[in-house]
Amino acid sequence: MNTHDNFENCVKDQLTIILSIRDNHEMTTRWLEYAMKVRLRFKIIIADGSNRSFILAKKHENTLRVKLVRSEYDKDHITYMRKLSHILNKVVDTEFCLLADNDDFYIFSEIERYVKFLIENRGYAACCGSIIKFELSQIYFGTPRFTHLAKLSSFKQKEPIKRLSAILDRANYREIYYDVMYTKTLRTALSDFIRLNNNDVNYRFLEFYIAVKVLSTGKAKSFNEVFLLRQEDYQSSTSKDLGLLDSIFLKNWSHLYHNLIKYANTSFINDHGEFNNEKLINKSFRTLFETHLSDKIISGGVRRISFISFLRSRYKKTFYFTLIKSLRSYVRIKRFYVSESDLVKKLKKIVFD
Repeated sequence: MNTHDNFENCVKDQLTIILSIRDNHEMTTRWLEYAMKVRLRFKIIIADGSNRSFILAKKHENTLRVKLVRSEYDKDHITYMRKLSHILNKVVDTEFCLLADNDDFYIFSEIERYVKFLIENRGYAACCGSIIKFELSQIYFGTPRFTHLAKLSSFKQKEPIKRLSAILDRANYREIYYDVMYTKTLRTALSDFIRLNNNDVNYRFLEFYIAVKVLSTGKAKSFNEVFLLRQEDYQSSTSKDLGLLDSIFLKNWSHLYHNLIKYANTSFINDHGEFNNEKLINKSFRTLFETHLSDKIISGGVRRISFISFLRSRYKKTFYFTLIKSLRSYVRIKRFYVSESDLVKKLKKIVFD
């Protein structure tokens, strides 16, 4: 066996996929069937926080490198966080890890490419590709309709503080949650999140702790090729009750926000032990959150934060707005199918055939 073959075999032992589930066992079975179809070589840990425990089929157990770890029911945010923390600290034994939902599909050949990239480029702390969204004619199976392609930003600035500033720009912002990343980085981000908030956590803030920890330790690379297909017309119950818009209005939201700012500032202390551009960090987070939250609140049409937003929320409930929105969506999808015809055919063949 030559050096190349040794490296190829080494790659499959360097990453663990953490498939966190809470019921929705049809989705989990579908995910495992897909993993079998594409001959997934990485380790899989199913973090089961279901009310009704998932039963691992013999064919999956015999074909895949899968381990089922049961925990108490994911009844709230902190229980879910503790489940992930336990998996990362006690079960995962690889250098890299990947978080997965059972209603999404990864292109695992791309994941192998990212692991190789991170091994060969130690200045990078995370790696991903483009994300495509789809809907199915039936919830669990059927004809797919691709609806949106998102090409994500890379953050390759030499100075860590500039990387953080870049990702907090609304035009660049993306989750690093689904990137391939170092296990130790994700483990630390999650432990810090729980510790600093004294178990009073809001799941929505975890993505920012991960971004802070990743970008304070290295660069983040995004390739153009699609690496993740996300089902838009169905949301996994693993996160459905853990990221609700209404969580913004819980009494602990302000407390968690200020804890996040403190965490970001301390994570980017410079070599002299001083805060590195503290004002820039504070302003960047504030601008991102204000824009994000106001958009969400207005589009939801539930919270009236101003007279203008009230009028906009009423307008968005009219027949004409709904009609125009539907027409725009139809045209956008048709244009996408024409411009990305080869990509659509490729993804259908890999995932759905």
